[in-house]
Amino acid sequence: LMAEPVFQSTYGWQPTEDDSWKSYFLPDVIEKIGIGKKYPPYSHQASSWKTLLNKDEMQSIVVTSGTGSGKTECFMYPVINDIVEQNNPDAVQAIFLYPLNALMADQCDRLGELCDKFDGVKFAVYNGNTKERIVAGTPRKAGEHASQLRARNEIRQTPPQILLSNPSMLEYMLVRGSDQTIMEKSRGKLRWIVIDEAHSYSGSSAVEL
Repeated sequence: LMAEPVFQSTYGWQPTEDDSWKSYFLPDVIEKIGIGKKYPPYSHQASSWKTLLNKDEMQSIVVTSGTGSGKTECFMYPVINDIVEQNNPDAVQAIFLYPLNALMADQCDRLGELCDKFDGVKFAVYNGNTKERIVAGTPRKAGEHASQLRARNEIRQTPPQILLSNPSMLEYMLVRGSDQTIMEKSRGKLRWIVIDEAHSYSGSSAVEL
């Protein structure tokens, strides 16, 4: 109890030792996002990319690492690469599920910056705060990305490739008649389900994610 505090000035995350991860990405994606441009990716990032983008044996993964270690990039870069490669607009191909709207909002800006770099790649946040309708041609507010659909009528008319939501709203979408156009247009085209973050609750009636 009386020991001196320990200060750690370096992180234990190891950078990858080679560039073999580049072969799994489209060159255009690497260039526009700038993957590995300033510094080499961490080994857990490269391992995630190789596993998720391996067309011969695609697998699901769980990434556990410390805060600031780039967990988001582990899944976000492969998803965007796959969407650009598939070139299949107006259908939901990836669903990002968040337990809290605050986490969703935090990732929204980062995702928007990436999607804005690619023509035709769209995303949307669909939760209880999403507006029901917006008039076509309405100017975007400061901070709103060109790649973001802003209201439910836009999402239903032309579903984005990436949809950010929560478990409760996803359940409503599956049974709500007004959202069935999203289901129909996206049928058979969903390729990614991301749970960010995974939480468990002890001594609570809350549903575990």
